[in-house]
Amino acid sequence: MNLWFYLGMAVLYGGWHFYDKELNLEYIAWDEKEVRLSAFQEKEKVFAFEDINLITITPNNFIIKSGTASGTMIDLKGFKKEDIALLKSRFSSGAVANPAELIP
Repeated sequence: MNLWFYLGMAVLYGGWHFYDKELNLEYIAWDEKEVRLSAFQEKEKVFAFEDINLITITPNNFIIKSGTASGTMIDLKGFKKEDIALLKSRFSSGAVANPAELIP
C-alpha cells in the first residue's frame, strides 16, 4: 500500500515540475541596470550592477559575488560556445568597476 502512495506522489511531483514552465528556463540576461539569472528548476535571481562585487566566468560556470555572503553560480554546461563567448566579451572576469562599460 505504501508503494502505491509513494509512486503516486512521485508522479504528481514530476508532473508539477514538468508543467511549471518558469522553472524549466535557464538563462542569463542583462541590461544597463541589472543582471538576471535563472538556473534549471530555480527561480529568477536579479542583481543590480552597483551591488555586484565580482563576476567570474570559467569554462563551466558563471559566478556572481554580491555583498558579504551573497551571490550565485550558474552551470554553463549546455550553453552554446557562441553564448559563452558573448558572456566573456560583455563581462570580463574580475571586479565590476564601471557597469556602464559593460553595455555596448
